[in-house]
Amino acid sequence: MDIQTLTPRIARRLEANIGDTATLAPQDATQIAADAARLVTDYIGTATVPEEVAELAGLQVARELHTQMQAPGGIYSGFADGAPVRLARDPLKPAYPLLASYVGGGFA
Repeated sequence: MDIQTLTPRIARRLEANIGDTATLAPQDATQIAADAARLVTDYIGTATVPEEVAELAGLQVARELHTQMQAPGGIYSGFADGAPVRLARDPLKPAYPLLASYVGGGFA
């Protein structure tokens, strides 16, 4: 799957997923989706991954990037109870389990 195919699919799902819970301009969704698609396709490399799995991984990465934009210091407190949570520094962290069986574990 290439970036040009993956980006609009992630952007549509991101806009639908964020919905009324946050302000997300269409150009922001497209930029976040493009960044997520680039990260996922670079991580996948030459491995064969089903389109649906790549799209879901891209959506998870896009959601992580969106949350990081809302919490530039790395602490997010936008949950209902107001409890602060430290965000992962690696935006691909939620995608690793989804892609592991296709990309491999990295051991020689």
